[in-house]
Amino acid sequence: MKTPLPEEGSPTRRYALSVMFRDQVGIVADIADAIRRLQGNLLDVSQSVLQGYFSMILLADFRQETREEQILQELRALPSLQGASFGLLECSDTREIPPVDRNDTYVLTASGPDHPGLVAKLSAYLKERAINIVDLSSRNHQGVYTMVWQIQIPPELDVQKLQKSMQLAFQGELEIGLRHDALFRVTNEI
Repeated sequence: MKTPLPEEGSPTRRYALSVMFRDQVGIVADIADAIRRLQGNLLDVSQSVLQGYFSMILLADFRQETREEQILQELRALPSLQGASFGLLECSDTREIPPVDRNDTYVLTASGPDHPGLVAKLSAYLKERAINIVDLSSRNHQGVYTMVWQIQIPPELDVQKLQKSMQLAFQGELEIGLRHDALFRVTNEI
């Protein structure tokens, strides 16, 4: 039997939901099914496993009458997620968000010996230049910290000058690479 979604044009509430727990098979299926039972509609999902810990954030629309307590109660009742950490935030602005402009999107890679403050320092550098971080993933492997950032560079910034500036700013600390998103995708496809 098909579960009805919020009807087109009917009032809905959008929530951002986060879930953290030790990793195990079936977490995504259980969460998605709980949202379906609440007649929610998943919009966006980002999920990762970090050193054995499951982490997910998602956006979903629910019927106007669905309350935060109902959503959390449904998730906390899942036997597979007993003891999980949940966060829920109502998104009051549910206007359609324009897609990311791929012309301004770049992939920044950075790697170097691991030490505290690498993400803080690089993200502060980007913030000072009004560069938006769209996605970030990082790994520590045998003392080498590697980061891959998807960033939006404002059109008024010269990308070549920015790359040289970053390489100078992080010289001796991080190896920096900057490529347009489209070029990165083409050269990294299998």
